Amino acid sequence: MDVEVRKISGHMYGLGKYLLAHGIEHVIFTGMRNPFWSSMGVLHVAQAAEILIKSAIAQEHPLLIFTDLPKLSQNTEERLTTSQLMAKAKTVQYSKLPDLLWAATGYEIKHLDVYREMGEQRNRIQHLAVPDDDFNDLVFRFCIQVIDPLMVHFFCEHFLDNLDFDDLYIYEDNLLSDSIDATGLKYEGKLP
Repeated sequence: MDVEVRKISGHMYGLGKYLLAHGIEHVIFTGMRNPFWSSMGVLHVAQAAEILIKSAIAQEHPLLIFTDLPKLSQNTEERLTTSQLMAKAKTVQYSKLPDLLWAATGYEIKHLDVYREMGEQRNRIQHLAVPDDDFNDLVFRFCIQVIDPLMVHFFCEHFLDNLDFDDLYIYEDNLLSDSIDATGLKYEGKLP
């Protein structure tokens, strides 16, 4: 296996964190920039979770996140490369990730109901229409109950640690802390 293939987990972790920050901003600043702002937040946060889970699985072995791999008979390289993976491989779908995560690492997502609810909402938005819902509660329940425990377990940090928000106004007027408090859930990390 090529050295670059072994770097997949780290790349996915960085991308997942940036997507998470971007999605949180979209949900908090609902409707301020365009009518799809909040629904885009759901898409980004769900995608961030998918990528972070795949990163955790890829720590065990990078090829575990793929369902279809390039064929040896079609190989022109000495070792499997990231270019071959990008051209030919397919990754595991969102709905299958909790089982794969458990099988590969022994880690169990405790709030599968919230994980599935987020996936269903993402699919509605992406493939059907944007429901007339307030996504703030769902996104922050998902972050606190699904993403945060995962990040603490695999990456030794809470979901808000070291997030790089584009809009620093998110820290003013308690926008972030109010969104978390509104869930009624206890957040174990520190607010930035």
